[in-house]
Amino acid sequence: MESGKIIVGFILLIFGLLNVVKPEIYINFQTYIFKTIYGATFKPSEKTVKINIYIGLLLVLLGLVLLAY
Repeated sequence: MESGKIIVGFILLIFGLLNVVKPEIYINFQTYIFKTIYGATFKPSEKTVKINIYIGLLLVLLGLVLLAY
């Protein structure tokens, strides 16, 4: 079970760091999904970018907790 915890911790850490450093990746993916599946235009605001950064910080902290214990 320890190896599973380490793998999940690294995955959370990677996704969290990507979200903190380059939130445009997830915002572009979200825009692409809205465009292709729903056929709607989605223009993210600055609040969306900040929320993605905060979610990334939460994922980083959770990943570090999993790796520490």
